[in-house]
Amino acid sequence: MTGNVKSGYALIRVMAPVCMQVAFSDPMLWPRDPASNGISFAHALLPPRREIHRFITMDNLSALLFGLPLLLEYDLSFSMIETEKGRPTDWVHGCPNRFLYSIARINQWRERRTNRDPLCIEIEEDAWAWRTESAYDPDADSGKHTLRVAVQEGWRHTVLIYLYMGMCEVTSHDPRVQSSVRQISRLYTIIQSNFAAGMMAPVLVAAACAQSEADRARFHALVSHSGSSKIQLLKNMNFAGVLDHLWQGAAANGAPVTWEDYLTSRRAVIDVGA
Repeated sequence: MTGNVKSGYALIRVMAPVCMQVAFSDPMLWPRDPASNGISFAHALLPPRREIHRFITMDNLSALLFGLPLLLEYDLSFSMIETEKGRPTDWVHGCPNRFLYSIARINQWRERRTNRDPLCIEIEEDAWAWRTESAYDPDADSGKHTLRVAVQEGWRHTVLIYLYMGMCEVTSHDPRVQSSVRQISRLYTIIQSNFAAGMMAPVLVAAACAQSEADRARFHALVSHSGSSKIQLLKNMNFAGVLDHLWQGAAANGAPVTWEDYLTSRRAVIDVGA
């Protein structure tokens, strides 16, 4: 999104039907589910469809971080298609396709509110079962390898927090949520000397669930740097203000919060015009 948040989001909304037209010009992206009118999510993420991939990523991360409705319709009935190991992750966001698929499933459930229990179990099992895409290369830069694995792990725990709070509707005090918050904090400790743009969204999600003042102060300092993030979605966004609003309101004195509490604070501080 651009510096002017409302105009940036308005532009994205205008681009959505164009993206759908481009997608449906490719028979590979037609839905596999006869009941769906959406893009085949699994096939849209395969090379060489980079621009469609990027729009889908932006659409689903907007739903995650801003609570916005999805702009595209997706057919999520087809399982993700594994590509060769060692394939570079898109460092615009650092989120492996498998986790992006899980985020899309949660987003779609939040809009449709269908039976959640079987889906919750499936997404949770899938999140824990996934293994890093980063194949070992003895000649590779070990620092970059560590950074990449840490970012991917950060997204694993982002999916879990979003699943538990955004779909299972537990509070931030749930032990599973706090476990993932601690993991994201530890991952940052590992890579803090070379902080990756791909960790910014996991840090924001963990920050919204932080309980102690020490953790909140640490996360706040990190999120404050998101204004200069290389991730277009996070550029010039006052997420630090969102956290302040949340922590001074629903989460005051370490109180438990819901995912809706976070979205209420986002709407109060960042107006995207939707």
